[in-house]
Amino acid sequence: MDYTELAPHQEVHQTGIIYDLKSLFAFLMRITDPRHARGKQYPLELLLVLILLAKLCGENTPTGIADWVTYRIDALVAMKLLPKNKAPCHMTYRRVLQLIVSPHELERLLSEYHQSCLKTGTELVFSLDGKTVRGTIPTGETRGTHLLSLYVPGQGLVLMEAKVD
Repeated sequence: MDYTELAPHQEVHQTGIIYDLKSLFAFLMRITDPRHARGKQYPLELLLVLILLAKLCGENTPTGIADWVTYRIDALVAMKLLPKNKAPCHMTYRRVLQLIVSPHELERLLSEYHQSCLKTGTELVFSLDGKTVRGTIPTGETRGTHLLSLYVPGQGLVLMEAKVD
């Protein structure tokens, strides 16, 4: 997968493609991939990027993610996100989400990424926001899973999100 921070129609420097070490892709490359090289068709960081893109567009299931990628296969190949005109199946996404990626490791790396994007200055404004996660209130109960987020509105960053009572 070719990754670049270049703007459209920007010339590539003679030394090659420019990598931004603070990019989300660079952080995703640090996630441990326990799979063996034999039989592995897609790099883990590529699968995570595709999952994130589909999630940003509202897909919540492995089947929905696979369908989202399949519908955009030509554009993803043109952008060199996918090496060939073949998309991973829904079971690949399911395995990645259930067995391959540790939620704690992913959360830690995403938190590091957000903190690396934080622009420090003389004054920062933080906002706290709480929400109850949809579908977590059991029948007959009044409370579900509640999340509290620390947000930097001027920079569009969520620094931390935690489950609270």
